[in-house]
Amino acid sequence: MFRNLILSTLLLVPPLAAATSVSPAQLLASYWLDGSAGLDISGLSFCHGELLAVSDKNSAEIYSVETSSRGAVLKSRSRIAGLGVPEGDSAGLVAGLLNLARSDTAMDFEGISCDGDSIYLISERHSRIAEVAAGETTWMPQRWASVVRASGYLKKFNAGAEGLVKAGRDFWIAMEREPRGLLHLRSSAEPRIFTIPPVAGLDFRNRAEDITGLAFYDGALFTLERNAFAVCRRSLNNLQAQWCIDYRNIEEAPEFVYEETQYGKGEGLAVDASGIYVVLDNNNVGRAAVPADRRALLLHLEFPGNAELQLRKRAEGPLDGTTPEVNLDRRPTPDPARRNPLLPPLRRTAAARRQPGSARCRVRPPADCRPGTGHQGARHQHPLERSLRGPLARLAADRPGNILR
Repeated sequence: MFRNLILSTLLLVPPLAAATSVSPAQLLASYWLDGSAGLDISGLSFCHGELLAVSDKNSAEIYSVETSSRGAVLKSRSRIAGLGVPEGDSAGLVAGLLNLARSDTAMDFEGISCDGDSIYLISERHSRIAEVAAGETTWMPQRWASVVRASGYLKKFNAGAEGLVKAGRDFWIAMEREPRGLLHLRSSAEPRIFTIPPVAGLDFRNRAEDITGLAFYDGALFTLERNAFAVCRRSLNNLQAQWCIDYRNIEEAPEFVYEETQYGKGEGLAVDASGIYVVLDNNNVGRAAVPADRRALLLHLEFPGNAELQLRKRAEGPLDGTTPEVNLDRRPTPDPARRNPLLPPLRRTAAARRQPGSARCRVRPPADCRPGTGHQGARHQHPLERSLRGPLARLAADRPGNILR
């Protein structure tokens, strides 16, 4: 019965690729992370405005990323201590045999998220979530590995839990590849598995379709789809992509590309009002331009310029009846208190100053504030147009053969 319940959820998501806007990513900044060589940074998350990172090679520390005009540095933020091998099922027989050669302290953390004063880490090795709170680290009670494997996931070694995000009271876990999927954990309900609706404009270039990072911002789920070099904003109601950006030309640019390029390298994803952050896990491979440089690369990408036109509610029903309603008809609202302090102050563009309803348009409405000149023009009228509404209506009544607009 439990398995049938899980498999039934797969039918809620349409298998056909949706028509979604995919635009080239725009690079705002790039940073070679000092202190990251050999660590293989595998997860990112904003926690109270601080950018945190986790490594899949060092399970004893949580890191912070500090950027400045001179570059960026990875610093130890807190230690992870007292976390032993969890009881119960984990990543399966093959993984268990291969893990015999690994230290018990190697957790292979692949994702990080936070809520309040707690930090959460996902262990790919053990398929479990660890909570760091009040200086202590403990395994959370949720277990899902055996159920997920019974549904066809986690069949390949090193292709398991690859991303984590806490959205409200719920956890979302990215199951990496072959097949990829999303696991939804809610404290009062059984785990649910969802396929990820494909996007017609994404090109995985004959590589495995994968998902390696998650973020939650502005009521939406952001997915890092590594082998397509893409970040997508997805609705929590049905997981349909609302827009995607493609950063392949950035990752493979001569100044950034690593010596080995068989697969994409994006593994950590974080999103806030200042934009989208992607960290590349280079597996200790050097840069093509400077082979001795084995540092990780952090990319700061811009939200797509036409995002507000792509945020459309889909006709399909919600995944869960208790999912909070998400406002999909607006772009992320910049919060000055949470912006990257290194970025210049937000400035209103000329287009924004011309929007109907702005102070400039209310005080002295010029020609460029007329209805229809902005994306909200249909909801605003020039004072002159309002004053002529009555005479125009009477004229139309006198000559019904004409339709005046």
